Amino acid sequence: MTEKLKNKAIIILGAGHFGQRAAALLSSAPHTSLWIVDRDVTKLKKIGSIGAKRIAQDGVRFLTKHFSHLAPSTFIIPAVPVHLAFEWLRAYINEKGTVEQIPVPKVLPFAFLTIGREGGVFAGQLCRFPLPDDCPEPANRCTVTGKKRGTPLYRLLAEVQPRGLACT
Repeated sequence: MTEKLKNKAIIILGAGHFGQRAAALLSSAPHTSLWIVDRDVTKLKKIGSIGAKRIAQDGVRFLTKHFSHLAPSTFIIPAVPVHLAFEWLRAYINEKGTVEQIPVPKVLPFAFLTIGREGGVFAGQLCRFPLPDDCPEPANRCTVTGKKRGTPLYRLLAEVQPRGLACT
């Protein structure tokens, strides 16, 4: 990062659908500098003519390398298909110690479960239609179909206890 970030900077990590949407919405924020980070140069070029600094780099690596130089007022917008906080902490801590990722329990009570390339887990309730970008998580009814929802995903996740670990 050759250029210094100003106070009230916004860094969007990921230039896919949600990163592009965030960039479009945040490009008019007053008194801010906007930065978009993605390892895919093609995605960075698709963003259009908004006033943003584009950085072709992996988002987790960028954050690990530059986090200590960011102003406290910097907003970081995660728009990458990984759990950004975990991946950043794992990369940061592994420079000095060790973070071990435990395996995912084989049976989880979800309608949708995907294990990512690097062992991350993506879980969700099964939905047979595209969700709106700004879909809220109401307590009891789907905002698209109006149908009653089951147990919220956060509650199902809270009840899962990996074998061999005691949760306190």
